Amino acid sequence: RNTFLSSGINAEYGGTELLRKTDFIFAAEKYGLALKLLLSDGCRAAPEDAHSDKSSSVRMNLSLCFMKLNLPEGVLFHCNSVIDTLKKEELSETDTKTADRLIKCLYRRAWAYLQTNDYEKSRADIDQILQMDAGNVDAEKLAATLGNQVKISDHKMSVNLKNLFR
Repeated sequence: RNTFLSSGINAEYGGTELLRKTDFIFAAEKYGLALKLLLSDGCRAAPEDAHSDKSSSVRMNLSLCFMKLNLPEGVLFHCNSVIDTLKKEELSETDTKTADRLIKCLYRRAWAYLQTNDYEKSRADIDQILQMDAGNVDAEKLAATLGNQVKISDHKMSVNLKNLFR
């Protein structure tokens, strides 16, 4: 158990160093290895809180790498996992670490939904962020981008429909 856990932690640190150097592809590979080790049978005997916290941290970093690499499917996969884990925990008003993680994951997931043209889900995540953190500048910028993208999509749709019925 300790070997898998320490190897997973070492791989995570390696991924973090690569992330700082903006080497997102290799950082994602290191984080992927870390996650594989942390989720392996040899590591599952770790205390549940520490284990889920560490794997959530790795998944958050993986989602950031996928975001930087413009791979929304990877962002969705890892953010959904972290959000599911966080929602199982009791979120008290004083638990800013969990709230911050949830906001980051919701932002990344909203971005990914926007990239995949799932505007309703993107809007729902942005609204949830703004409920938790009114005035969140990044969420407001993403909301503006979403609004612009919806207008463009609606315009294209109307042009296509107009051309269809000529």
